[in-house]
Amino acid sequence: MEKRKSAPIWGLFYREFYPTLKELVACYAVGIALCIVFYLIKLSMEIGNLANMSGGNLEMLKMTLPGYAIYLPGVLFMAEVNGSMSAFQFEMTPKFRCFTASIPVSEWKFVGVKFLTSASILVVGILAAFLNAAIMCSIYDVAFDKTIIANLLLCAVGVSIVCAGLYLFNYLFRSPMAAVIAYLVVMYGVVIGWMVPHFEEIEQLATENEMDAVSLILEDITDFSTAFLPFSVPCIIAVLWLGWVLCALLAKRREK
Repeated sequence: MEKRKSAPIWGLFYREFYPTLKELVACYAVGIALCIVFYLIKLSMEIGNLANMSGGNLEMLKMTLPGYAIYLPGVLFMAEVNGSMSAFQFEMTPKFRCFTASIPVSEWKFVGVKFLTSASILVVGILAAFLNAAIMCSIYDVAFDKTIIANLLLCAVGVSIVCAGLYLFNYLFRSPMAAVIAYLVVMYGVVIGWMVPHFEEIEQLATENEMDAVSLILEDITDFSTAFLPFSVPCIIAVLWLGWVLCALLAKRREK
């Protein structure tokens, strides 16, 4: 008996990219618009209305604005990896589950396509974040050094964890909305757990030592990201690989 050939999976890649195309374009349009806004703010600080500011407000703006300009658009570019969640809206329907069970593509390939698609979107987002960081560093006269690279890669690790977690919760729950709500509860608990050791520093944000508190928090994050830099890329790969394995096992178990 002739062995049945495995179906090509290129159509599955197209299916993952196609629903997110508009979201990708919108996300990068917003990111570029943010870059322009931060550039205009820099001009205003030099020759516009913001040049008339003085005192603590001006110092706080000079301290925090370069960070926003460097990291906020970059995180937005990388976070687009989670835009493909809309595909789960119809994957949980009975007709689509019957379709996926009938095509000659294993759960490992089916779920692997999702993670490979997400990984490619994340890589493009990281490159876009580095490009934005280099441009903003030149605008704000900040050195594009190892610290910025470490912070951006730490953000990429966080985005990959969020991506794998969302996929995992979507396979745990039959309702995409229930999956998102449950995952937000878990993430809220993680944020609270992070805030507890830094409660004193965060509390200072409401006091007269606001600038000192911001400096301490940024210093702690930078120290951690710099130490974590050699493990960033392996961690991203490990998170996506582990998510692929767990999601494939869940998908295989559900079909039974």
